This record gives sequence, structure tokens and C-alpha cells, in this order.
Amino acid sequence: MLLGDSDGNRYTPFIIFKVKPSKDSAIQRENDSSRYGFGVRNWKDVRNIRAETELEVFGNSKGWWNESWQLHF
Repeated sequence: MLLGDSDGNRYTPFIIFKVKPSKDSAIQRENDSSRYGFGVRNWKDVRNIRAETELEVFGNSKGWWNESWQLHF
């Protein structure tokens, strides 16, 4: 999603992907805290995309905005 306001300020674009959560709750907490919701295997690709495009990329089970991400903005 591209973000801006009426004053002409631009904000970092972001994408939210729907990803299946881990069955192990400890691993899922680690995914949420250190890899924006992605598992170890997916994170390798997501990390490269984030670096090359400067997009904010998130993942959760709903593919929708999560209230815990509001702390990042």
C-alpha cells in the first residue's frame, strides 16, 4: 500500500502477506518478534526484497493489518 497525506508527505510503502503460522507457539513468537511474522525459510527471500526495494513487508495468518505493528510507525 502506498501512503501519503494531504501535505504531500510520503511514507514507506508496505505489503502484508498471508502466511501460515507455526504450530509451535514459541517459534511463532520468535517469527513475530524478529522476522515480521515470516518463518526462517521465507525470511531469506523477504529480507532480500526488503533490502532491494525498501518496502516494509509483513506476514500474518489473516493477510491483514495487525495492531502490534502500529508500534513500528
